[in-house]
Amino acid sequence: MNNEACIDTKNDEFCIREKVYIADIATLKEQVRSLQVKLFGRSSEAKITLDDKQLNLFDTSEDELPTTDDLDDEIEIPGYKRKKTGRKPLPEDLPRRESRPIVKDFKKWLDSRLEKVPPTSLLGKAINYTLGQWHRLTPFLKDGRIPMDNNTAENAIRPFVIGRKNWLFSCTAKGARASATFYSLIETAKANKLEPYWYLRYLFKNLPEAMNVEEFKQLLPMNVDREALNIPDYK
Repeated sequence: MNNEACIDTKNDEFCIREKVYIADIATLKEQVRSLQVKLFGRSSEAKITLDDKQLNLFDTSEDELPTTDDLDDEIEIPGYKRKKTGRKPLPEDLPRRESRPIVKDFKKWLDSRLEKVPPTSLLGKAINYTLGQWHRLTPFLKDGRIPMDNNTAENAIRPFVIGRKNWLFSCTAKGARASATFYSLIETAKANKLEPYWYLRYLFKNLPEAMNVEEFKQLLPMNVDREALNIPDYK
């Protein structure tokens, strides 16, 4: 008897809790419904002001609508062609009238700070690095064809740099060096307006016949004529 009483008591408690939960769920549903009406119901629609075009939107009968005969057969949509970024060819003897004095003053500033700034500080490391690479910074002052930055090279290597984690599986230094060689050839071919696939076919076909340095140089992308690739015309 006592056990049966305990079971009945537990069942009553469970029933009470279940009724409370059901009531809470119903209350929440009602609150959500009222919030939806408040945000998206008729009360919000009453606040919208319509102009004459919207009010007369459905007042036009089907007979008054324009037929396909009244419309032009062809509709021209003006296109937009994005300009390709790139550098215009510059003359070899182009003087750097504006850059030269700026670089000269910058060099003076670096030399004046070299002995005053601690070499282990961030500024000191930057100054020492810049002076150490000075011979690579200044050639653009002598030849106008050389750009002041290496953005072109950075943009060229970006596509395959994305997969840098895959290059960990080159296994050996020789494998990594071989991969770097192929990527350099491919990107150089692109820079010289050559199709990489057809250039590599041309290279592998003629490479065994090269016997000296000059003949090897003639196979580099910048020395290969596009017509020599024999690219088939698929048109």
